[in-house]
Amino acid sequence: MLLAAAAGLSILGVLAAFLLPQFVPPRPVVGAAVGLAAALLAVAVAVAADSADLTVRGARHVRAAGGQLAAVLDAEPRPESAAELAASIDARAEAGGRHWVAVAPASRGFGSVGGWADALGVALADVGRRVVVVDLSNGPTPGRPGVCEIVDDELKLGQAVVFDPERMMARLGPGADDHRALEVLTGLVPRLPSDIEILVLALPALGQPGALTAAGMLDRVLVVAAADETPRVDLIASLDAVDATDTAAEVILVDRHLQAAAPPVPDPEPMPVPDPDPMPRPDPMPRPDPMPRPDPMPRPDP
Repeated sequence: MLLAAAAGLSILGVLAAFLLPQFVPPRPVVGAAVGLAAALLAVAVAVAADSADLTVRGARHVRAAGGQLAAVLDAEPRPESAAELAASIDARAEAGGRHWVAVAPASRGFGSVGGWADALGVALADVGRRVVVVDLSNGPTPGRPGVCEIVDDELKLGQAVVFDPERMMARLGPGADDHRALEVLTGLVPRLPSDIEILVLALPALGQPGALTAAGMLDRVLVVAAADETPRVDLIASLDAVDATDTAAEVILVDRHLQAAAPPVPDPEPMPVPDPDPMPRPDPMPRPDPMPRPDPMPRPDP
């Protein structure tokens, strides 16, 4: 936008110098003045347009909304991309002991954040933390016990969680009723074992009833916004709502262009095709044994 405005104004100055030389004489000093004025005006136009933009475009809009940027992730939730964020949470857990953190979308249109919460939990478990990931962002899990059954039916935690076979990590869903799970979530915390170091909670949009109550019992809420998609007013409202609960809030910015800009994975080299075996040559036919020569006839004695 800045370059387009500066180029357009500079072209107008050039045309004015050729068409109206009595007003804009074609001299180097006048040209420099026109170029400087075009650059300054272009900056003003770009700043005004960016301030009036109603969509989160990048880190500058996160800061303008009063948020602190925690990480910039690509569109695909992967533990590798969440490693830096996991390292910062791990450092806070070392300083203050157990650490409860939630991942929540800034707007209802974002969708589920369960994948990012799980990726963060895996990254934390990979550095040696004992982690429980509770996903309340994907609706109920009928047929599989969860938070509702643990709190309401007093089911043991070990009978409801799914343990990761490779890490010190367990996963838990809402159970039969995801709305009820949000309401009784505060009753889950006393049932967590004392050796659990980090709780990662995936929440629905903070405007949903019960989500802010759950956020209020945590140490930190990571609000997820999508670059070029999330409305700025939704991000501001989510940050203000978390601040009202006296819980620290940070922003995860999901930039779907990062995945598109990633270098493509090279195709595997084709395996060399061996040359076909030459046709076997037939064994040479055996030569017949030479016929024996007859013994010479005896000559008579002289």
